[in-house]
Amino acid sequence: MKPENKRTARIIIGSVLIGSALLFTAIVIDLLFSIKDVTATDKGIIITFVSFIDVLFIFLGIRSLVIGAKSYKVMKQGRIKEAKVISITKVNGSPTTVELVVSFYGESGKRYELTVCTFFANVRNIEVGQYIQCYVNGETGYIDTYNIKVVREKEEEINFE
Repeated sequence: MKPENKRTARIIIGSVLIGSALLFTAIVIDLLFSIKDVTATDKGIIITFVSFIDVLFIFLGIRSLVIGAKSYKVMKQGRIKEAKVISITKVNGSPTTVELVVSFYGESGKRYELTVCTFFANVRNIEVGQYIQCYVNGETGYIDTYNIKVVREKEEEINFE
């Protein structure tokens, strides 16, 4: 799958999550009022449970929509620049997730740091000090974690002793 499609998939997933939450709520409320044997206490418990699930789905859907739209915009309108890898650290509690921290320069020339989470398989060939491809739109940066490209190898440090 192309990286552009993966970013578009985030937007689709967000829309599906929000739509599913609303459809789930409508079905449960319809069932609650069509069944005569459900007491008021049971209805309250079920509505509370359904509300919790809905809030979770809507939160995940909105988060997915925002990330997908932001990354899609930066990728389409941004310029390709290079970003220096500052650190690669394993995320606690996850055997496959790592946190990648890079520094890049915005269009104003100001230096920024960007932290992204990705799978270890995506960064297994990346080393601290290398320069990778980064999309910059204004002062916002985006790293395509599905397709990380090394632009330049790390520079040798010169010791004057």
